[in-house]
Amino acid sequence: WWHTTSAWNGLLHGRKLWCLLPPSAALPPGVAIGASSTAAVGASLDAPAASEWFRQRLAPQDSPGDTSGTRHDSPLWIDQRPGDVVFVPRGWWHTTLALDTCVAFTQNMVLPADARATLQALDAEMFQARAAGALRRVLWERHED
Repeated sequence: WWHTTSAWNGLLHGRKLWCLLPPSAALPPGVAIGASSTAAVGASLDAPAASEWFRQRLAPQDSPGDTSGTRHDSPLWIDQRPGDVVFVPRGWWHTTLALDTCVAFTQNMVLPADARATLQALDAEMFQARAAGALRRVLWERHED
């Protein structure tokens, strides 16, 4: 599960099942903040592997193509096929399951309005310190003022 940056994914070959939850969802079902974390922003998450999460959570009433859910934090299911491009805005929880061998292009991006929140999230994770430093350098070079 991830929600710190915006991203797009263009599928060239294969098929992927996506599950997205809006920012109003505190945490995805079955996902918890890690025991060593003290804050939700950038906290390490305890989550099963995507294949296990989908196996446990994919129920007939939540299946892809079911649009009967009316709750604002209901999952959004996407059945991505070759030629489809999926855009995931920052703040949306998402995970994927490859239903076939897949070839895709993906790009995570930090939009200017999201830079501060992204840096905070990266700083909160010890293993992301290098990424935070690189992002700071790029922001400084492009936006010195």
